[in-house]
Amino acid sequence: MRTAKYVACILLVVLIQSCRKFDFFNHGTKVDLLKKEVYYVSAIPGYRTVKEFQYDNLKRCTTIVVSKIDSANNILAPQTIFILTMKYTGSSMQPYEIDQASSFNPQRPKKFYLTYDLDGRKLLDSTREKNFEGEEIYRLNIYEYKPNRVISTPYISKGSKNYASYDTLDLQGQNIHRLATFYPDDNGGFWVAQTYTFDNKKNPYSQLNIANALYFMNSTIGMGYNLPQEMHYIGLNKNNMRTIIVSTVEEDGLVTIDYTYNNDGYPTKKTMGFDGAEQKEFYEFEYY
Repeated sequence: MRTAKYVACILLVVLIQSCRKFDFFNHGTKVDLLKKEVYYVSAIPGYRTVKEFQYDNLKRCTTIVVSKIDSANNILAPQTIFILTMKYTGSSMQPYEIDQASSFNPQRPKKFYLTYDLDGRKLLDSTREKNFEGEEIYRLNIYEYKPNRVISTPYISKGSKNYASYDTLDLQGQNIHRLATFYPDDNGGFWVAQTYTFDNKKNPYSQLNIANALYFMNSTIGMGYNLPQEMHYIGLNKNNMRTIIVSTVEEDGLVTIDYTYNNDGYPTKKTMGFDGAEQKEFYEFEYY
């Protein structure tokens, strides 16, 4: 079950908030909108992933520029990897489309489409792409809401469904208590479960209008945004994760997370430590 252990490590950083009410800008006091996020690991401190957030006058996120800094290869200024562009209808706070344009092929962005219910909860996200044979493949995820639970089911029009993510999210208060994920494979599949605890501070992603769009997305959709891996469902947590227990059929693993906060209660630094490992992951946040 080496595969199960590997996937568990990839998905260590998963967050969620109660999906019963999506109240992005009403968590209490002053809202600090993310300006920049920088990520790096202790083993390669000179290589950093940078995300820069831009907004319109309605405080809607319109663009996210993802770039890299690689001092070992003399890339000292951020070099763009790709750009995400959110599209809206009128004054709607929910994007109906997200375009991902790679710096290698900026004229042909990958498009993601989203639909919501009347309460602002996302019902569906989808995309289409071509496989190695040039055939067009449709990928979509359907979200089903139950009391204190969300179920995310992926669909793929053709080809292998190996490692598609069938997610069951158990909610407790305004955060996720547990995520159980089933991954089908050629041997029948395997489960990975993650259980979380949280601080009582403000999660910056939940303040964004895209919390229920980009930052609440089943990994099967293939957004390619997990640089690092924190994107997966992170936007729907009111608070910040402090511990993660990852359970597979082989073993359990523990992740601990420490923060430094600003005067408004938002994290400015985040450090992740993995049970039994020397390597740590670091995040730095700037706000408008």
